[in-house]
Amino acid sequence: MNDKPILTKEYNIPLEMFANAFKDFQKKFVYPKNIAMTVVGGLIAIAYIYSLIQDPSNSVCIMIIIGCAFLISMTWLKPLMVRKNLLNSIDGIQEDRYIFELFDTKVGISTFDSPDARADIPETQQAEEETEEDDFFKEINKEEEIPKTIINFNMGGVKVLEKKDYFIIYIVRHMFYIVPKEHFSDEEREMLIKCFKNAQFIPEK
Repeated sequence: MNDKPILTKEYNIPLEMFANAFKDFQKKFVYPKNIAMTVVGGLIAIAYIYSLIQDPSNSVCIMIIIGCAFLISMTWLKPLMVRKNLLNSIDGIQEDRYIFELFDTKVGISTFDSPDARADIPETQQAEEETEEDDFFKEINKEEEIPKTIINFNMGGVKVLEKKDYFIIYIVRHMFYIVPKEHFSDEEREMLIKCFKNAQFIPEK
């Protein structure tokens, strides 16, 4: 097995790209559940609206209809609030630098703050980078070591969304990573897509 990466790329993630990617992520993995809940809540509300028409004084029907409307509103408001709060908390993300590595049987994603990424960086450059924060989803102590993420091609719970300008690598209930396409040549993009499809991260069309 080859322990050296076939392909290595360094990149930044603009805040606007992260915002678009997170919205794409929600559309794929959050919105379907929201749509189902909206349909169920809507059907319940319609049924009680019919009952209310038959008996306008029925206060129970009024409360249930209001409750359904509230739950449907909160179902769609929550993703918007999550996205807004997340973007506010990572305002400096475009300053962070990431390293993507493609191996024969896995991919690695790290930041210049992680111990694995620092291994190949000169000591003088490490000193300049060791105060950067690099977690997308929460604030961390700057002295905490963040390991490289290794995604094996045979592991479960991994999905990849291919969009026009980036890939979204989603590890179910754990984390997602954005890999901008602009840093890769057409040949390198095809290599990535082939690897992801072979690993069934991207379903065959």
